[in-house]
Amino acid sequence: LTLIFKHNPNSNNKINYKSFQNAYKSIHLKDSVIKPVLLIVSDEYSSPDNLYTLFKDSNLYQFSTQLKKDGWEVRNNSYSYETSTIHSVASILNYNLSLNKDYKESDLAAIEYNYLKHSLLIDSLYKKDAKFINFGIFDIDNKKKYSPLYVYPESFTENFLLYSCYIFAKRQLTNFNEGKLNNKDELIMEHNKRIINDINSEIKKADAKTFIKIHLYMPHAPLYYEPEFKKLELKNVNDYLQYWNFTNKKLTEMLSKLDK
Repeated sequence: LTLIFKHNPNSNNKINYKSFQNAYKSIHLKDSVIKPVLLIVSDEYSSPDNLYTLFKDSNLYQFSTQLKKDGWEVRNNSYSYETSTIHSVASILNYNLSLNKDYKESDLAAIEYNYLKHSLLIDSLYKKDAKFINFGIFDIDNKKKYSPLYVYPESFTENFLLYSCYIFAKRQLTNFNEGKLNNKDELIMEHNKRIINDINSEIKKADAKTFIKIHLYMPHAPLYYEPEFKKLELKNVNDYLQYWNFTNKKLTEMLSKLDK
């Protein structure tokens, strides 16, 4: 049996991961009352300014306009240096590593070990006696992922098998159940529903000095939230726009609960 194996699928160059410089900025709030801090990631969410360049429709700003009325600070444009979720999240949790042009060459195993299992932000919070709750899709520091939606190697064996013909061969067998090796639509939909419907009750249990990371897998494909949103196949940008608008609706519900 011959196995084809390549340790790093994304780069032919060896990268010195310790050489990356972050873009740390200190933030101080006037309000001295200690409150939980929430980071809500809405995966593959396009800014309204960006969508407006395509559709020229002022209705795209309805969600942000309502947020402003409700007292939120809103920014209608954004830019990411990364096209990979795992790179983006790891960058955020380490004070914007992706400002370094070589960062995007990092392979998944290096990202997982260097920046998710050893997050500078979480380490800093622990030193301040703050707690961390992970409702994300990656293991971060010592906190397990909330849902296994993203395939990435968490050990040498998994790294070996993920990029070998072993997985290819297994997938050809009709009785092989890939389980967590594949992003099942139902698993993603159930994850989104739990986050939107149940997260408020979970957060109520949190101490005031807590950082909570939430990862909503929307409007990321699959475009699927039955029975409210019948599945679309993402054949064009209009399909995405429908799910983007639906995501705004669900975010409104979620934020309204959190606001109370």
